[in-house]
Parts: sequence; structure tokens; C-alpha cells
Amino acid sequence: MWEYTFIEEGDIKKAVEKLNELGKQGWEAFGYTTYTGALGRGRHVILLKRQKP
Repeated sequence: MWEYTFIEEGDIKKAVEKLNELGKQGWEAFGYTTYTGALGRGRHVILLKRQKP
């Protein structure tokens, strides 16, 4: 069985830092998309999963 979460970040370098930290906790990225929010600011959304203990 899996559990899921996501991160949303405007700065891709910060997103990578968060991914590295979550990877140490067993999270695995499996989905990615971007969107443009208010004022034309882009956002990165990354879906993650890990096995439930």
C-alpha cells in the first residue's frame, strides 16, 4: 500500500532541495507539472509516493 504527498514550489532549485530531503525519508517522485499562477508566476508541482510501513 502507498501513501502520497506533493510539493509545490516556485523556485526549481528549492524544489530540488525539498526532493532530496524527502528522498532520504523514502519518498519517490512520480509525477510533475507546472502551472502559471496569479501575476504570471510559474509553480512546480511534484507528486511523491512511498510505501506505507
